[in-house]
Amino acid sequence: MTRDELLVVRRRLEAFAAEMFASMTRSDQRVKGETYLRGLLLDGRRKSMQPMAQRLGVDHQGLQQFVTTSTWDTAAVRVRLARRAVELVGPAAWVVDDTGFPKDGVGSPGVARQYSGTLGKVGNCQVGVSVHAVTDVASCPLNWRLFLPESWDVSKAGLSAVKAAKAKRRKTLKNASRAVVPAVQVGGSADTEVDVEAVTAAARARRGRCGIPEGEGHRPKWMMVVEMLDELAEHGLRPPVLAADAGYGDNSQFRSALDERNIVYSVQVKGDALAHTVDAAPVPRAWPGPARAGAGAHRPVPPPSTPITRSAWPNT
Repeated sequence: MTRDELLVVRRRLEAFAAEMFASMTRSDQRVKGETYLRGLLLDGRRKSMQPMAQRLGVDHQGLQQFVTTSTWDTAAVRVRLARRAVELVGPAAWVVDDTGFPKDGVGSPGVARQYSGTLGKVGNCQVGVSVHAVTDVASCPLNWRLFLPESWDVSKAGLSAVKAAKAKRRKTLKNASRAVVPAVQVGGSADTEVDVEAVTAAARARRGRCGIPEGEGHRPKWMMVVEMLDELAEHGLRPPVLAADAGYGDNSQFRSALDERNIVYSVQVKGDALAHTVDAAPVPRAWPGPARAGAGAHRPVPPPSTPITRSAWPNT
């Protein structure tokens, strides 16, 4: 928006900011909240603190402090935003997704070499996990979290480094085996190549510089989504239907968690996913006792069930 356009909606913006930031006890925090909101709406390619402050004509340090270190309850603001979004959008569904934010450096919280849908490949990035209210013509985030990879978890950083070293070693061995004359002999163990104590200490220091709370650690993305859904449900917000791609839908624990919460969902699964009827029962081994090579080593394969046709599903 231009300054003139922002001036036209000034009263509406002030009323919206007053509603969203009502939980802040200090008036200066509410003022900075409104200022930050105006900065986000104003035209400008960069939305970091310093360029925004320059366009607004305010001190960027005060704006930075409000966003990064000022003590105000973010959850209360998010709930107000979520309620307003649901009221405004009237969602047909909620969508679960994660988004990569490419980064050049290594100092941002949660940054690591990981898959990013934004990049379409593995790259240096942060990943945000989010829940959105959607229709055919509109969408709005209702809740979101920053994903912390294992390398940012003090209790798992060492193991993560060992796994990465082993993967690198396997790749080197694979490439060497393809060569006509192996150029290098790869030896040793990934466990001995990694100084676990040093990696753990580095993770602890990195977390301290970023201000990550002591209790925050690595959690699978699907678990973060369930936590966000529970948080929204505490305030009376539930999805009409939840949609997700195979990154979430393939996880049986995620689907079970949705079932336990009576959440209707439509999720993508890979083509090799198995489904069982409600009355399905385990098939016993053909031979009792420990399995032996030959007959009886594997369970008999049950006959294929009747394929589920599209007409078997109710219209929605």
